[in-house]
Amino acid sequence: MPRRNGNASRQHFSSAPVSQNPAVFGKQLVSGRIFSGQDAKDGAWPWQVSVQQIGFHICGGSLISESWVLSAAHCFDPSVPSSAYRVQLGENQIFGQTRIHSFSLVKQIIPHPSYNNVTHQADIALVELKNLIQFTATIRPVRLLDASVRMPDGKPCRVTGWGKTLPLNNSSLAETLQELEVLTVNFTICNDHFREALGKPVGDNPIKDDMMCAGPKKGYKGTAWGDGGGPLMCEEDGTWYLAGTVSWFLTRTVNGLTSIVPGYPGVYIRPNAYNDWIKANVPGCGQPRISGRIVGGGDAPRGRWPWQVSIQHNGHHFCGGSLISAQWVVSAAHCFQLSDLVSSYRVNLGEYQLSYPSQCRISSPVSQIFVHPNYNSTWKSADIALLRLKQPVQYTNEILPVCLPGPSDSFPDNHMCWVTGWGRIDSEVSLPPPSTLQEVQVQLVGTAACNALYNIDPDPKIGRDPVKPDMFCAGYAEGQRDSCQGDSGGPLACDHNGTWLLMGIVSWGDGCGKPTRPGVYVQTVAYGEWIRGHTGSGSQVSTMGNCKSETNDARPCFSSFVLLFTTLLMSL
Repeated sequence: MPRRNGNASRQHFSSAPVSQNPAVFGKQLVSGRIFSGQDAKDGAWPWQVSVQQIGFHICGGSLISESWVLSAAHCFDPSVPSSAYRVQLGENQIFGQTRIHSFSLVKQIIPHPSYNNVTHQADIALVELKNLIQFTATIRPVRLLDASVRMPDGKPCRVTGWGKTLPLNNSSLAETLQELEVLTVNFTICNDHFREALGKPVGDNPIKDDMMCAGPKKGYKGTAWGDGGGPLMCEEDGTWYLAGTVSWFLTRTVNGLTSIVPGYPGVYIRPNAYNDWIKANVPGCGQPRISGRIVGGGDAPRGRWPWQVSIQHNGHHFCGGSLISAQWVVSAAHCFQLSDLVSSYRVNLGEYQLSYPSQCRISSPVSQIFVHPNYNSTWKSADIALLRLKQPVQYTNEILPVCLPGPSDSFPDNHMCWVTGWGRIDSEVSLPPPSTLQEVQVQLVGTAACNALYNIDPDPKIGRDPVKPDMFCAGYAEGQRDSCQGDSGGPLACDHNGTWLLMGIVSWGDGCGKPTRPGVYVQTVAYGEWIRGHTGSGSQVSTMGNCKSETNDARPCFSSFVLLFTTLLMSL
């Protein structure tokens, strides 16, 4: 790297990646901690992982699904086999007593093909774990950020890691996970600062478009060797998002001793700059791999709605539902009678024609049913339920989860979405054989506008303003296209830039397809916290027989408009 002015034989400035992988850099195996940070509380950052080579910590990373970790490309030597690496999850300490189940072997490592170890561009890598990870209170995925999101200047964020405790490359790693509050730094100012330090000419910007800068409010603090690949997290409305992954920082060498230069922020890769690449490698929620009676609808193409399930009672379809993770289905509370045995219910996944079961269909027993405690059968409020399958299912082209919206996600009135199901095609007409899954496009109708329609010649049994704050409507003032009996609990899904969000659950209506009586749906966004409270754990994956299986990305998929917020922790 170009030298700064001064005695070049005694001191020079350079950019250094944040790992100390000896296979890559020819030095010690371990790499550093957040220096001058503080101990993180147990479980505070449940997506933080330790990437280890031959049993030694080399880098950080972020869990982004049940089988994938996001880290930095500079952490991995292409000549070292994947079997030499493992990932430690759910632990605050990387030394001493650790539980054996907190480790996962690595199936494969996918560095970005454009990674440049000189400029540090595309310093990002995906790590696929050999087995699915059980989510617990201390092991959970981080939310990823939409490609259009940029952190504003001066935003307080957090960076975490087990990197070196001092800004010297011969210092020791932290035993306990460290956390540090940092502020995002203006892109232009950061470039000017680093360009001057590195002696680069105007226009030769060391901070590339896929990078961002963040540093402490004050003092000599920051990321260090060993923090590379770890997360930079920013909080919004109570939710933490992965804004960056630790990539590199400025160092100087004096008399053979390398240290981090004070006064310069750390540099992070923005994972959301690589959303398309992440999506291409990590099968995610809300993305059917095959591109499309409900009243007024038509046959859905096979595999177009891979999260749609048929909930069966004593062997007969009676409600729909949506797969939201490998072991959880969301449906409507009114579908279930508490007096019924849980063993009388099954969930059929990968179903297309009820009369002719697909060879790739899975019929799963149900282990638990959770009806929302505030469900009111009179007013239909809180008409939502969760079903836990006895075993996690393996994803295929026809079995994939749908994304759940984030707390601030919404679509405007009149936005077009889709409803699917095997319900009646009219109030008194059942779906005829072979009972092919139906789809219909409907228009969103807000709560106030829907109440205005229902208040036109109101039904005394329903009363005025029957659509409550946790509900919305979809359909048309003239009727004709709607969900109906048998569709209950099924999905109303809306497309956002190629990813489908489960915005509503079929709940109730006054008839089917009648004028001024659009269908009424429960807002899933209103019950996100309740869903999270139950879906925090999974179990072992099952086999799919002769169906082609895909990577099982089985997290409960909470997407804030596809907020792919990937932790850009600098490669220290």
